[in-house]
Amino acid sequence: MLPKCLNCQKNISLAWFVVARMSTKYRCTECGALHEFTQRHKLIGIIAVIPLITLVNVLESIVPSSVLRFILLLALAVIVMIFIPKQHRLSEYDNLKEEIKNND
Repeated sequence: MLPKCLNCQKNISLAWFVVARMSTKYRCTECGALHEFTQRHKLIGIIAVIPLITLVNVLESIVPSSVLRFILLLALAVIVMIFIPKQHRLSEYDNLKEEIKNND
């Protein structure tokens, strides 16, 4: 279940959702709604790093390639982040909505 726009239900860019900084906002390409991260996203990002560091060492005997271990653990972290809801919300500071109201 990929993250979706809260306004039109179109998929949100996975790159923004996974690697963007907390202050970065995302504008939906379909409806123009502005999304921002919640504190839950920051907390999940911090909590996800600790098990990854531990699992890198545990998987060393099973998967000898460090690059492959890193890719597997990164994929696992992304999957976990995708399935936890309410990590983004519609921004209250959307200037596009105000401009549309003023033009009407």
